[in-house]
Amino acid sequence: MFVIRVLIVSFGGILFSSALYTSAGDQSNIDKAVEVINSLCLSGSEYKVDADVQGNITFKSLKPSGSGSVTLNVREANGATAFQEDLRLIADENIRECTQKHLGKIVDALLASPDVHNSYMNLSSLPAYNSFANAKYLGYLPQQVSVKSFVEGENKIYYRLSITKPSMLRFEFFKLSNMVDASFYSMKRTKIDSGFYGNGSRSKEHFVMPGDYYIEISARNKKATAFQLTVVANEDV
Repeated sequence: MFVIRVLIVSFGGILFSSALYTSAGDQSNIDKAVEVINSLCLSGSEYKVDADVQGNITFKSLKPSGSGSVTLNVREANGATAFQEDLRLIADENIRECTQKHLGKIVDALLASPDVHNSYMNLSSLPAYNSFANAKYLGYLPQQVSVKSFVEGENKIYYRLSITKPSMLRFEFFKLSNMVDASFYSMKRTKIDSGFYGNGSRSKEHFVMPGDYYIEISARNKKATAFQLTVVANEDV
């Protein structure tokens, strides 16, 4: 049976229902994000993912019957947990977790505006995720997720993640050429912790309840650096 559902996606509490752009460049960025999941996560499995500029993300079953396929749409909104139930159709836990981790890249590409999408996945360009409202979505945890980017001068980068179970959370930095400042915020944008980080350094562990959280990153002393941010949330049992 082929199921069609509407995915509601919200960033920082702001509802996105704006029209999606339909240029060839947008579709190219979407295809790049799709290829990440198909090659890293779904290769050799019974599923493949596809997406289009109309906002549809389709998990296609490769079974002759097509049973288990599902389509989500990002035009209307409500958090990452909308993915969680639908992705249970992928029985293999490792494949499912890999897909969950990278799905935000497709959503980013679908919601990208013309002045943003040309810098998508390009670390030499300044990221557009420069406010709480525009925070890059990393997915939902417990799990481990990593992202690479670049920061310089007075620019700041914001990331948002969703916690689905009571967890112990920390974040770590790698591949730095200079130090960064980082702050951890609640959904209400209340600062929970802040500090400066070098290569291989990590934050304190924080007990977090289900909900959305933010990480803000800036260049310490305005010195440019690439970085890899890894967020680890282990379910508190």
